Amino acid sequence: MMPFAEKLSFLMHLPQTSNKELAAGLCVDPSLISLMRTGKRKPSAKTEH
Repeated sequence: MMPFAEKLSFLMHLPQTSNKELAAGLCVDPSLISLMRTGKRKPSAKTEH
């Protein structure tokens, strides 16, 4: 099974979405997206993904 960080990076690569663009769409800070893409932070268990 692919780790969340790898899935996120793969899915963002397909449409060439930047951390900043995804963060704006989710109303979060771009640094959160960066932390998730590097595996330093994972979504909470309560978050659906």
